[in-house]
Amino acid sequence: MELKIRLFNLKVTAIIAAAGIVVLWWACMTNPLQSLQEVRNKLASLEQQELALISAIIAEAKHKKLGQKTYDLYGQKVTIKTAENSRLDKNILNAVWTEAMPINRSYAYTLRQKDYEAIMKSGSPAQRKQLAEIVTTSPAKPSVKIGE
Repeated sequence: MELKIRLFNLKVTAIIAAAGIVVLWWACMTNPLQSLQEVRNKLASLEQQELALISAIIAEAKHKKLGQKTYDLYGQKVTIKTAENSRLDKNILNAVWTEAMPINRSYAYTLRQKDYEAIMKSGSPAQRKQLAEIVTTSPAKPSVKIGE
C-alpha cells in the first residue's frame, strides 16, 4: 500500500514538474540563466525521488542479487536489473599485467567479468589480492521497468 502511495506521489510530482517547466519556459524569455538553474534543480529533485522509489520497489520485490529478474508486483510485471561498475587501476596494471589475468590488453584494458568473478571466488590468495588492488567495484544504478 505504501508503495502505491509513493508511486501516486511521484506521478503527481511529475505532473506538477511538467506544469512548472511550462511556466519556466515562459519565464525563460526574461532570464534564461535563472530559468535553466531552476529546471536543473527540479530535475535533480525528481531524480532523487526516482532513486528512492526504485529502492523501495527493489526492497518490496526482495531482489538481493546482481542481475535481472522479472517480478509480479501489484498485478504488473516489473523487471529489476542491478549491476556493478568496475574500474581498473591502469598504473598498477602497466607494472604487473600478465597473460594469465582476466583482463584483455589493448589500447584500453577490459575486464573479463566471468573470469574475474571465478578468480575472486576460487583463485589463490595471491591472485585475489592482486586483483583486489587493480579492480574497484561499486554498485551501478539499478533500473526498474514496469510492463503490462
